[in-house]
Amino acid sequence: GSFSISPTFGKQLLQSFSFLCNDWVDQNLPLSYQFSYLSLVETQDVVRSMYIVSYASALLPAGSKSSNNTLWTVADVYDSLFANTTTSFSVQVYASKTTSGSNNSAVNSFISKSLNPSKWTSVDDILQGTAIASYLLNQANCSLPSNYCTSRNRKPCATTSLTCGPCLSSAFVGTAGDSNDHCYSLEELKARAQVYNTLPLSTKSKECAGNCSSHGVCAYTSVKSGAVIGQCYEGDLSCSASCICSPGYTLSNNCELSDAEVEQKRNLREQVIAGIQQYVSLQDANEQSVSSWIDSMNDATQNPNELSEHPVCTVLDVANYAVKVATENGFDSSSLSSIVTSLDALASAV
Repeated sequence: GSFSISPTFGKQLLQSFSFLCNDWVDQNLPLSYQFSYLSLVETQDVVRSMYIVSYASALLPAGSKSSNNTLWTVADVYDSLFANTTTSFSVQVYASKTTSGSNNSAVNSFISKSLNPSKWTSVDDILQGTAIASYLLNQANCSLPSNYCTSRNRKPCATTSLTCGPCLSSAFVGTAGDSNDHCYSLEELKARAQVYNTLPLSTKSKECAGNCSSHGVCAYTSVKSGAVIGQCYEGDLSCSASCICSPGYTLSNNCELSDAEVEQKRNLREQVIAGIQQYVSLQDANEQSVSSWIDSMNDATQNPNELSEHPVCTVLDVANYAVKVATENGFDSSSLSSIVTSLDALASAV
């Protein structure tokens, strides 16, 4: 069979995209179709849950600038025994001047409207609203110089403002997760060790992302004790660089957003998580839906500093319910494997 999207390019939040599967056949009928797109952390954000109709439509968020605004859409095709195949299709989605920036007033207004319960007429309305809201909230300011991340052997900036992604692969060693610290290959580590004969492997100090947005100062701390130290060099995994933000910017990791802006994003994330809880309570429980619940929670909890106490408790409730449902129905444990990501985010938020 085939899977396609029309049009193949358009603008974020302004262009409706049509999803269409054609000519799929199987001996175990009827077939069902689920449509989604890949989030910034490559989880599947479902826009139409599993249903016998082979088409759907949805608004889409902008693709990553680092990949020429490419957004990957996904179709999962299931037979009556829940055997499935997955196919994908890429589109280019651009942010218009009025819908660019995760803190843009037009974007925030769209998020609030898409999460308004009075606008929901089906579970898929909630799915689409929460999915695109999470995606927009997770979009980061990635205005870094060209090749900045590749020169550090890191993936492109995606979800943490002015910060590269993880090391390119397991072949590289460096600070875990999003960071601007250099990642070293084993060969480079050996060569540098021979030159310097000891740690650190560089004489260059670690930098704070975006120079703390000019709203704070960069400080070095010991990873083991948490104590402030005088120096921290690239390649030294025993210390880290982080911002000490000025008053009025203390809730933002890189001092980029004001406290008022962070509080606004906390309120929006609370609405997203309430929406997730709502559609979890309405959806039939199967391995596919449980997996999508967890992906949704991972997206919604992407930035722990934007989580307040109440939504943390809500995510814990949903996580407990997902585990309970999966255990009682004997679902494959792989459907729960990524739940640790959400729990790690909650631990950071508490």
